[in-house]
Amino acid sequence: MPAVSSYPLETADPTEFLLGTTAAGDVVRFIMLAVRNVWRSFYEITGTAQANSPTNSQTISDGTKTWTHTCVAGKSYNFMATGTFSSGVATAGVRLSLLGAGSVAGQVNGFAAGALAQATVATGLEATLFALGTVNTAWPTGSFLLTTAVSPINSPHHFKIEFKFRCTTGGTISIQAAPEVAATITINPGSALIVEELN
Repeated sequence: MPAVSSYPLETADPTEFLLGTTAAGDVVRFIMLAVRNVWRSFYEITGTAQANSPTNSQTISDGTKTWTHTCVAGKSYNFMATGTFSSGVATAGVRLSLLGAGSVAGQVNGFAAGALAQATVATGLEATLFALGTVNTAWPTGSFLLTTAVSPINSPHHFKIEFKFRCTTGGTISIQAAPEVAATITINPGSALIVEELN
């Protein structure tokens, strides 16, 4: 591009500026795009988080970071959790569920996926997420992922949870874990939840 021979001369509109003209008479404009603020909260597990009751899920926490986020009515959020879990029993997968508290309400739209075999590509389960549970002993359809086994035991198996939440009534959302059957499930260090406030 030829060198610009002059600098801001006029404002064409609130987001478009005339920078000048080139030696050949070409008009050079700068378009400024509005960039929305994205507030991001980061909850990384640095220790281990364990759950051992198949009938009573627990909010994922290592004692320092807890996978719970407070949502405000009228705002929208992106939730993304990714990491690994381990199980000491081959027939014990993991239940990962969404729990709403404090009268929180809104629209959930997303998915969750988890591996069954550590080193086998395309061996896993996926579930659509479209609901929140209200108690940690019952999980409505659309509020959880349940994997059915692990191979090998005591090895990290990948999981991912991703959903958008449009909040109509404020409250908290927690991501919880429970073993599929009587066993101990461990959420491993390095697993993390990222929450973005979109508006």
